[in-house]
Amino acid sequence: MVREVIDEVERSILTESINFLDHVLKTNYFMPTKTGLAFRVAPEVLNPKYYPNKPFGIYFIVGKNYRFFHVRWKDIARGGLRVVMPRNGSDHDYALAGIFDEVYGLSFAQQLKNKDIPEGGSKGVLVLKPGGHRHQAVRGAINAMLDLLVARDESDDAGAPPLVSYYDKDEIIYLGPDENITNDLIEWIPLQAARRGYRYALAFMSSKPGAGINHKEYGVTSEGLNVYLDNALRYLGINPRQQDFTVKITGGPDGDVAGNELKILHREYGAHARVVAVADGFGAAHDPSGLNWQELLRLFHEGKSIAEFDPKALSKAEGAFVIRADTSENIRTRNNLHFTTKADVFIPAGGRPYTVNEKNWQQFIGPDGVPTCRAIVEGANIFFTAEAREHLQNAGILDIKDSSANKTGVICSSYEIVASLTLTAEEFMQIKEVYVSQVIEILRKKADQEAKLLFHEYTLSGGRKTLVELSMAISKQINDVTDILLERLTERQDEVLADPMYQEMIYRHVPPVLVEKYKERVLKRLPPAHQIAILSAFIASYIVYREGLGWLDGIPADGRFDAARTYMGQDLQTGTLIAAVEKSSLPDKEKIVSILKMSATRNLTILELEKRLADVK
Repeated sequence: MVREVIDEVERSILTESINFLDHVLKTNYFMPTKTGLAFRVAPEVLNPKYYPNKPFGIYFIVGKNYRFFHVRWKDIARGGLRVVMPRNGSDHDYALAGIFDEVYGLSFAQQLKNKDIPEGGSKGVLVLKPGGHRHQAVRGAINAMLDLLVARDESDDAGAPPLVSYYDKDEIIYLGPDENITNDLIEWIPLQAARRGYRYALAFMSSKPGAGINHKEYGVTSEGLNVYLDNALRYLGINPRQQDFTVKITGGPDGDVAGNELKILHREYGAHARVVAVADGFGAAHDPSGLNWQELLRLFHEGKSIAEFDPKALSKAEGAFVIRADTSENIRTRNNLHFTTKADVFIPAGGRPYTVNEKNWQQFIGPDGVPTCRAIVEGANIFFTAEAREHLQNAGILDIKDSSANKTGVICSSYEIVASLTLTAEEFMQIKEVYVSQVIEILRKKADQEAKLLFHEYTLSGGRKTLVELSMAISKQINDVTDILLERLTERQDEVLADPMYQEMIYRHVPPVLVEKYKERVLKRLPPAHQIAILSAFIASYIVYREGLGWLDGIPADGRFDAARTYMGQDLQTGTLIAAVEKSSLPDKEKIVSILKMSATRNLTILELEKRLADVK
């Protein structure tokens, strides 16, 4: 049939249409009422020539005034939901042409970022037609997605709408808020999921204003981002608590990541942090002496753009200005500010994907041939193309990739999911402040673990490997080990979940207050598949962060499960010994604890210490 079509374009369209239909696993096409035409598509639909990494699942939904894609990389996955709102027809056509590539790129970046948590990476992007109603479109897409997600009992088949499905597994998807998702939508989505009967409704949307952890309110992404900034500055020879340093930022004081990073910079370093340039969607401000902190914090607390910066607060330094992006000249100045302003560190904390690419990266190189910044800490997702990153690093700029630098937002959402699966909204509200404070401590710790490993490996390589390459290597090694563990642990799920050693690891993963108040609830209410995913991610990230990238290289793939299990069993035993030594009257117990914490010597000390502790008793 295809061969009979002479026109090349028509033949290509027909070929891809057949390819699409051959790979549809679910559809609500035959439902009499629907808010969008929804398809769950097998990932084999993608041509590996253009998409070399194969995701786990794809959702495609078309509705009134919108088009929506959702891509996920593991069976249990979470990631942001964003709305793109083009201003005119040409912008809309451009957005539609690139929507799948944007979702694919963002979700894969999320998969790399999610290495510390049980959920795989995902991303949903909805493109709204100009003149369309945002809330109506988002609600339509969510309802259509729920058509495919909500499982039906066989007893309901006679009266149930005719969902067509060739995929009989229960799918667990968690969403998070991204661009243009408002608080009322964040609250509506889990309520609608509950009305529709989705089993994990309360966890379906994270960052809820009430019974959730709102990212902007608590600055969870920026808390981790600043840890990477701190490590980068110290690598550059700057002690940020004692020495002045300069920063330029994209994203305004009213933004989640940029605004909270401004707050944290001042909280942690005070006047030593000099923010010399800020640019957002509405304007820009520049002051070589550093923008006035009182004015920046006023804008943050009032949720206002940098365009509202009071010009009277500028210093007398040459070149200081505040502009609104309301003329072509001002827009051009705003768009070039992050390129041309000189600073120690550039933090992209807002902006469209691939803002810096192979066509414009050279603008970071000044007329003297010296880069306009020494380091980049990527607070925004895929702000750079891979080619741009490579060029900038070759020019001597340290670059901490987005999948590392802004990962703590997704980690926070993962812990919100844990709370949503184990507690009622009322129970969560009773412990919320303690729970959130403990989550933030976990976020900072996980950011610091990776940051220190990055610079350790970078130093060991003598600069032969870039930080971006090492970030990717860390993500790959953790994800590879996670996949091995996930497969093996799933095979023996009942045995594993009854094992006290593995139960203890799950307790170590969740915030302490949850164990203190709801210990039995944790194991009873977390879905078994989710517990297995927690164990896999926890063990893999724990080992790699402690032992570095080389620890698993000499172990064959089929031996890594046993090696990881032995390691964790030894680690738990060592932890018990450390606690015992600290409480004992052994001489030189501080030295003994220090030795115990050095993993390379554990096997030589455990039996001896057990004997010595017994003797003391």
